[in-house]
Amino acid sequence: MCGLACNSHRQGVTDADETSGSEGGPSCPSLLGYYGEELFTCAQGVTCDESLGFECGPLALFTEEGCLRAACRTDADCGAEERCYLPVQEGKTGCASSHISCHMHDAVCECIWSNDCANYIGWCVAAADLEG
Repeated sequence: MCGLACNSHRQGVTDADETSGSEGGPSCPSLLGYYGEELFTCAQGVTCDESLGFECGPLALFTEEGCLRAACRTDADCGAEERCYLPVQEGKTGCASSHISCHMHDAVCECIWSNDCANYIGWCVAAADLEG
């Protein structure tokens, strides 16, 4: 799954928080990977905290709500109003790991990711955010 080395972090989202709205926070859609594997099954977004690896924002791997964005290699992998954002092509230093997934485990949202830097993998963002 993650090869030789992985990082993980448990978020404070419990089963009791799995309702959408202001009390439980925004809900996230489930996300499937290239091979149909489930990558994000937590009902709520992760807590955005760059020091823990959870940077959120218009061009970040996680949305402003803390939901994992779909991985991509080209614009064809994204929705009609989205583009594939590859940080290395934009002159940025960030990159995606070759594997990241977040799932509920013991009533807590737990994310794991590989410790590599896959420059060929990006994530889908709104086309308007790249143009601005």
